[in-house]
Amino acid sequence: MKKKMTVVFAVLLLVCVTVLPFAVSAVSTYQAVCEKCGLKGDLDGNGVVNPEDAIYLLYHVNFPTNYPLPGEEEPSEPQPLRAGFAERDFTPTEMGGNMPGASYPVIAKKVEMPLLANAAAFESDSSPLIIVSVDMLRLGDADCAEMKQRIEKATSVPTDCIMIVATHTHSGVGLNYQHNQNPPNVEGYNHMMDMAVEAAVEAWNTRSNAKMGFGKTVLEGYSFCREAFLQNGDVKTWPTDASKIDRLIGTPDQSVNVIRVDGADDKIKCFVINYANHPDTSSKSGYNPDYPGYLRKKLKETYGEDTVVVYLNGAEGDVNNYDYLNSTKAGKNSVIGYALADAVIALNPSITATEEYPEIAVKFQKHAMVQEKPTAEQIEWAKKTMAKIEAGGSVANLDKKYAMEYTGKDYSALPELHDVEIQTVVLGDFAMVALPFEAYSELGWRIREQSPYENTFVVGQANASYGYIGPGFIYGTSSYGARYSYYTARFSRGGGDLLVKYSVEMLKEMKEAK
Repeated sequence: MKKKMTVVFAVLLLVCVTVLPFAVSAVSTYQAVCEKCGLKGDLDGNGVVNPEDAIYLLYHVNFPTNYPLPGEEEPSEPQPLRAGFAERDFTPTEMGGNMPGASYPVIAKKVEMPLLANAAAFESDSSPLIIVSVDMLRLGDADCAEMKQRIEKATSVPTDCIMIVATHTHSGVGLNYQHNQNPPNVEGYNHMMDMAVEAAVEAWNTRSNAKMGFGKTVLEGYSFCREAFLQNGDVKTWPTDASKIDRLIGTPDQSVNVIRVDGADDKIKCFVINYANHPDTSSKSGYNPDYPGYLRKKLKETYGEDTVVVYLNGAEGDVNNYDYLNSTKAGKNSVIGYALADAVIALNPSITATEEYPEIAVKFQKHAMVQEKPTAEQIEWAKKTMAKIEAGGSVANLDKKYAMEYTGKDYSALPELHDVEIQTVVLGDFAMVALPFEAYSELGWRIREQSPYENTFVVGQANASYGYIGPGFIYGTSSYGARYSYYTARFSRGGGDLLVKYSVEMLKEMKEAK
């Protein structure tokens, strides 16, 4: 009964501070409602009485320990960690759909390995958290927002406490828009969204007492910087002629960060794994989650088929599996995936999962960043290139990709500033920075080095996918990550520096608040 009354009061508060802000009786009505509920007006402690106070009260109804009311005493002992996990298969059943990971059309002729949505849900005294990882190339910001809202509606977990991540496989389901030369697959994309939401809700609804442990190792020999300074001063992506390379532009982060969650029965329930490498090593003949799929396969074979593996890719914008200095390839999807699994298996005995109260804290902010448009010179080049194509001339696939976009997209309504979402999460011994980009290695290193948390890692393609973002020196060069595209490189003017600045500031704010 008390819970129902509190919900009623919260709704009344929301009406008072939104519908009646200018009414003469608004203040007295608001105060009367608060007094009836035994509360002060500013419930969330931000110094302002606004609709967020009513929303805070609704959150309090569902998570009283996470969202305490003013004057409430802190619990004498922390509540145990509760966690739940789930996975869903969203692999298309019909072949012939396009896979969007190349600049040229790629058709799926078969299913090489299932495409999954994997979810982990955590609840503690400090904050709820749901993480969903899907085997997709990228995710739109509006689509992530929709999925979060659906998950919040079903679980009451605030959207800020939900992270949705694309693994960045290049052999996944088509997107819900034309990407490069690959047409949309709206039906397949929408099915993926449904399955991601289902996995998240099931994970939350199946929470039970759990134990958590953390570990970190290194996997060398499988990830390399794929961009180089050439001897002529230019920066080139995929520099296949080693004789022209002066030096590589960066050093990949080869760390493997592992969160293991056990049940109360000490059985391993889930691994959350972070590692940075491009999942573009499959043959592109069929649907395939790339190396994250083979990582899952071996861990399931080792620890049980019901083990859920949530893969979070890192700062892999300038990283892949090819050693350009020595002109050698580390291997394709299964080789990398099994090597990564072996690293986790070797690390596992050193991980101790305990019932000790783990810190869970989440911060979500939007930061305005400048988004570019193609220049007049680029538009003119695109028109000439399309004319050449229409006349039957030969054009490289990448050039065709850019020409099609520049001539086919209306940029007139594109605002100069766009709100970019950054999410910082502290989960036990690790701090995560979830970025909606394929960040270059240097940016990841800078965030780690400036973070107030000893163990910090970057999660890429999180909560949206805006494409590449790198250090300032790549712009104005031949770098693929610097060549303008609305879908793959539209934030350039100091964008990388700002991303580091905002991320570190958020981490420091979390540390100081603790």
